[in-house]
Amino acid sequence: PELGVTCTPNRGDVHMLPDPILIVEVLSPSNADATWNNIPLYATVPSVTELLIVDSTMVEVQLLRRLPDGSWPQEPASFGPGETVELASIDLAIPVASIYRQTHLAAQA
Repeated sequence: PELGVTCTPNRGDVHMLPDPILIVEVLSPSNADATWNNIPLYATVPSVTELLIVDSTMVEVQLLRRLPDGSWPQEPASFGPGETVELASIDLAIPVASIYRQTHLAAQA
């Protein structure tokens, strides 16, 4: 993944992010299949509560959030221009436009 967020302190002897709660993937044409194939793997990590997929070809993010019973929804929620995505795992509401602020897609956001 491009980004992982944890609340667990880093340890010098561990090279992987401990106990990620949020994983962010950037979806591009060249990695779309691999990204979508990895999502079910990330969902098996017990600490992960949200998966955010950021599209690199259009202004759209997709969010999968673990349900209260521990399962995952069948389909991600999609957010586009003018909308705000709420990341409960890190208590952050962020406009989609802010995610694309310094990209070639900023004018479309």
